[in-house]
Amino acid sequence: MRGLAAAVVFILAACCPAFCCYSGFLVVPSTDLVSQGQYSVEVQNDLLLPVRSQTSSTFFNTQFGVTKDVEAGLDFDMSDTSDSRMIGNFKYRYSAGSVPVAAGISSLNGSFKSIPYICMGPSFSFGRITFGAIRNQSRDRWYAGFDRAISSKLTLMADYTSGKDNLSSVAVNLALSESFSILAGAEFPNDGSTNTIYSVHLVMCGCAFGS
Repeated sequence: MRGLAAAVVFILAACCPAFCCYSGFLVVPSTDLVSQGQYSVEVQNDLLLPVRSQTSSTFFNTQFGVTKDVEAGLDFDMSDTSDSRMIGNFKYRYSAGSVPVAAGISSLNGSFKSIPYICMGPSFSFGRITFGAIRNQSRDRWYAGFDRAISSKLTLMADYTSGKDNLSSVAVNLALSESFSILAGAEFPNDGSTNTIYSVHLVMCGCAFGS
């Protein structure tokens, strides 16, 4: 299954080159959207050290730009220990004002509670700051993120979600071409444990209808 997911990514990426479709921090959502008519697919691997099948999770994530202000997608948990394979997500962005605001819902699956969120992302000369609120496991949390484009290909980012049961992270997004990028970083539990999670996303995107 993991090999099939990777093959689908490379086939789709060849259909229609487009600028890489990054849509979020390593852990929390941002106000970014996949452009209208474009898709974004990625293979995500999260792991602990030492690497074993019990400490590694693999996901095949998809997003589609429905309109200029709406994206939706399906994520597939390919891990050996997964109880529920397919997870839906949806995001709407209101961008009429000077500061974009986005609201969405992730983890749409009948096996567990979905995760609604809302965020805003004002941009400054030194970078973008994102503020948001999220409800996870019946608990309301706030989160904050910062990202800065160092160049047209390299973006640095960090995020933090409140609560001992949540995470903070640091990551880098590197665009290797117009249709392929790598998002990689580390996630740190807020409870102070040493179980650092290392996450790598191979992201590809293109025009959904070959135009």
